[in-house]
Amino acid sequence: METGLVASLAAAGRLGLAALRSRTPLSRLGSPGDIADLALFLASDVSAGITGQVMVSDGGWSADGFGVIASAAAGR
Repeated sequence: METGLVASLAAAGRLGLAALRSRTPLSRLGSPGDIADLALFLASDVSAGITGQVMVSDGGWSADGFGVIASAAAGR
């Protein structure tokens, strides 16, 4: 998720954004707007048939096997 904390860590050289993006199938980090869009969808009538689900909004990160974040940090 591209947040202020992530930006601060990247600016300090403690996190490699390029490595994180390349490891994510959508080739980008999620945004707070992505979460808001999911919440809006779930609050709408079009999601009336959805029950008992775990919704993941991670750009494909979990589908790719939860790679070790340390490997992304090493790609500074």
